[in-house]
Amino acid sequence: MNIIECSNQMKNIVCFILLVLLGFIVKAQESGEIEFGTEYKSMTIDTSKISDHRRKDFYVSQANNAKMALKGDRSYFKVKFNNEGALTEKIPIMKPDNGLAPYMYSMMTEQLYIENIPYSIRNIGGKVFYVKYKNIFTPWKITDETKSILGYKCRKAITYFNSERIKNKDPIIAWFTEEIPASYGPYRYYGLPGFILEVYELGRRHYARKITLNKKVKIDFPKEEELYTQEEFRNRK
Repeated sequence: MNIIECSNQMKNIVCFILLVLLGFIVKAQESGEIEFGTEYKSMTIDTSKISDHRRKDFYVSQANNAKMALKGDRSYFKVKFNNEGALTEKIPIMKPDNGLAPYMYSMMTEQLYIENIPYSIRNIGGKVFYVKYKNIFTPWKITDETKSILGYKCRKAITYFNSERIKNKDPIIAWFTEEIPASYGPYRYYGLPGFILEVYELGRRHYARKITLNKKVKIDFPKEEELYTQEEFRNRK
């Protein structure tokens, strides 16, 4: 073997080692935990168009409760993720019997992602159901606008509600980073080429407060028979 052949072999070995190390780094970055806070921004329902006074009072009361409950800078839910999927969990912000608990917070369903397929977690009578989530948004539109969140370069993306049940036509704005190569985010938002660190929706701002990467995360995934489609869940006995 001459010097040139030996040199070429060494280059190939070094390149192979670098590729393996890079693979480990990418895999490590796909595991971690991110905590999110929620800031109340505004009321999105125009109560001047509601004639039913009791219904109007309910919305105003909930808005006031949300202002009080969400006025502190603290974590309200977190997203745990690894190479198999992710789990969005609520962090108890107060006792369940406290009347200040925001209605939208109490109605927020936790999400489980199995290989990027989302399932809503529903607890009925002590039994947990994993129901395949029906996307209610238009396709994401990614813009060139950028900003920094907790030291991560983020790009802006926009979507809208695409559901007959939700009449709100305001844009939903998300900021995601490709520096965390996982397509998850807070609450029900996912599907961008990077982790969503901030979302503006329905008068609220969900924002990342604490990011922990390279952390070993254990997620208990359900068995195949515990997964339901929307139709199977409706027709269950």
